[in-house]
Amino acid sequence: MSDQLGLKKATADFRNAFSHRFSPRVSTGITNFARREINPETGKIWYGIGGTAPLDLDELVALLAGELDKCYLAFAAFQALVEAQLVYVRAENIRALEALAAPD
Repeated sequence: MSDQLGLKKATADFRNAFSHRFSPRVSTGITNFARREINPETGKIWYGIGGTAPLDLDELVALLAGELDKCYLAFAAFQALVEAQLVYVRAENIRALEALAAPD
């Protein structure tokens, strides 16, 4: 989870901002002249004045490459889970069919 928080902080919460307000620019421009901050210790919210600098494209690409690697790992784990489920279901189907075919 801390990786997600690191990405969120490094991208100035781009994902949420893109959907709900003005997201930071990439490489050029300044946005968010008023910004909302949450104190991590108290949870209190405060608003500040000052722009958000644009995201550096090279840093952004490096961050997203790391996220892509995590996606591949998660998908590989999902594929292994599905394969394990298929093996189990096939074995159970064979067992059930054999039980039905057995004479009483």
